[in-house]
Amino acid sequence: MGDFDAPGRRIEGTASGVFFSDDADLINDSFETYVFYFTGAPAHPTFQQAISLQSSASPYARLAWSWGGASTFDFSKPPVLFRSDSDTVSGAAFADGTSAIVPISTNVNTVGWVTCPGTTATSNLIDSSRFFVLQQYRDFLNRQPDTSGWNFWRSGITTCGFDLACVSAKRVDVARAFFYSTEFIGAHPELGGSRGTHNYNTAFVYWCYLAFLRREPNGPPDNNWDGYNFWVGKLDSTNPDAGDAKYNEMLHAFIESIEYRNRPFAW
Repeated sequence: MGDFDAPGRRIEGTASGVFFSDDADLINDSFETYVFYFTGAPAHPTFQQAISLQSSASPYARLAWSWGGASTFDFSKPPVLFRSDSDTVSGAAFADGTSAIVPISTNVNTVGWVTCPGTTATSNLIDSSRFFVLQQYRDFLNRQPDTSGWNFWRSGITTCGFDLACVSAKRVDVARAFFYSTEFIGAHPELGGSRGTHNYNTAFVYWCYLAFLRREPNGPPDNNWDGYNFWVGKLDSTNPDAGDAKYNEMLHAFIESIEYRNRPFAW
């Protein structure tokens, strides 16, 4: 192969004359590869896992073909991607499922799940950056996300990599941005007042309960106003000029709370 490309980029590389038009030139007539997910460098990935085709009963996705002779892989002839050395279009190869991976010497044959360094295993949907952002759209704006906004806010979190402190801080930044958004304030004018005032603080705490926990402050399991009064008092006791720090602390507490993490979530 001429080069390596990340998902979403077309493969190109091997020189053909003065142009880079062929991706794999005169490859062996029998070829098999598998679809897999990995993080880190391809030669020594931090984590990798072979994956299956959607709706397939087989555990692995496979691309395999045999042209009966040397062939060229060329992205410039969509949707037919393969041609013979004589430029005659030969046809396309389609992925199928397979129950086993042919033993090879590369890392793709390592199919065990491995927890990324510095992290812990989780099965909670809300720990996914993509799902977390989706939930902010649902909880604050009561709608599905637009693609550009979804990708923008998600990418701000994923730039942290495996730095969990960074991830936590970015998630708070995203939640605060939705709180401060024109769309959310337009639906709830009580949040349009001056930050740091008592009226703003009471509205902010109230909507933390409604948006994150989907309940009234005095609803179950509290059945009292103690938590609400605690947070209002904490915000009121802080210098009005303290900026976002005091609101960040509260957002973090709600996002990391057991009640929030255990509430029903679904794609």
